[in-house]
Amino acid sequence: MPSLSLDSVEIIGSYLLDEYVTVVFTRSTNTAEELVRAVKTRYGEDAPIASHHHLIPKRIRESIEESARAGKLKVIVPPRTLSQGIDIGLVARVVHLGLPDNVREFY
Repeated sequence: MPSLSLDSVEIIGSYLLDEYVTVVFTRSTNTAEELVRAVKTRYGEDAPIASHHHLIPKRIRESIEESARAGKLKVIVPPRTLSQGIDIGLVARVVHLGLPDNVREFY
């Protein structure tokens, strides 16, 4: 019998070919890293997806942001860092993987 659960890796993987950027907020840094690793495992190490959080060196975060603005990166997976108003280009979709802690974070 097929599983009734959603495959978040497959859903996020479908956004890799979009013209615009998708931001996938997660509840933790670990969840962000796990999701990126799972997508790259399934769709290839060169899949246009990256995590973005405080444990990533600033110069790499800046490179991720620039890649998104240039249209090279299609999915960014932060726990909360992008909710601070970082300019990453044209965002077409915002996904919350798990419920945010409060309404302010959701908004």
